[in-house]
Amino acid sequence: GCGLTTYALTNSENWIVLVPTKALILNKKAQISEIFSIDGDTTQEEIETYVWHRKKIKIICTYDSFYKIESLIGRCRVLVDEVQTFFKNYSNKVDLEKNRNLYRTTLEICEKHKDYVTFVTATPIPIEYFPQ
Repeated sequence: GCGLTTYALTNSENWIVLVPTKALILNKKAQISEIFSIDGDTTQEEIETYVWHRKKIKIICTYDSFYKIESLIGRCRVLVDEVQTFFKNYSNKVDLEKNRNLYRTTLEICEKHKDYVTFVTATPIPIEYFPQ
C-alpha cells in the first residue's frame, strides 16, 4: 500500500495499471475499492460506461486485456507493474509461445505510446536478462 502502484491508483491523475494476474487485481481492489478492473471477462460496454461517468480514471488491467483500452492512452498514463514476469514467463517452457505473444503484444502497444508508459518492478531481475 505504499508503492508506485498505490500512488498511481490514488493520486489525482488518470492512470491505467497493468498487472499479470487477476489475483493482483483482487488484491488492489481490496485496498482501493473505487478502481475499475479489466480482465478477459470485461466487456467494451462496461469499459465505456465506466469511462463515460468518470472525471478521474483509475483502471487496473491484466496484460492480456490491455488492447481493450489502448484508446485511453494519452488521456491516461500507463504503469506496467510486475515487469519481471516478462522475463520469468518467457523462460518458462509451459505455454512459451502464448507468453511470447502476450508480452510481444503488450510491448508493441507500449512502444506506440512510449511517452505515457512507465515500467516498474520491486522484484530483482536476474542479471542474465540484462543487455550486454
